[in-house]
Amino acid sequence: MAQRGRPVGSVQRPWTDALRIAAKEKTKDGKTTKLRRLAEVVFKAALEGDSAAAREIGDRLEGKPTQRTETLSLDSQDDQKPDFSQLTKEQREQLYGLLEAAKPKPAQVVRFKTVSGGQGTSSSST
Repeated sequence: MAQRGRPVGSVQRPWTDALRIAAKEKTKDGKTTKLRRLAEVVFKAALEGDSAAAREIGDRLEGKPTQRTETLSLDSQDDQKPDFSQLTKEQREQLYGLLEAAKPKPAQVVRFKTVSGGQGTSSSST
């Protein structure tokens, strides 16, 4: 016998399920589905200059563009060093300032002094 409904342990998505049901329904004129009508509205908006609608169409047809990320490491162990020669003096100063601010700070050392009676007081230094 074929299994009915969702498999055991699957995630339930009632909102998504309701949208899928509504999307398959026929429009009032009965000639097309609501999903098809929605697609037409989005296309019309895109053609009229709505950039969000155009982006949505592109994302659905082509997929969202991948975002390229690079990791820049200044460790001396790296074979390839970054080339900062194209940066202006101001850009280099800003970069060095950011790198300096990102450096880990030394841990704060706490020393305890024993005083008479066994009580401790603390002093801190960096």
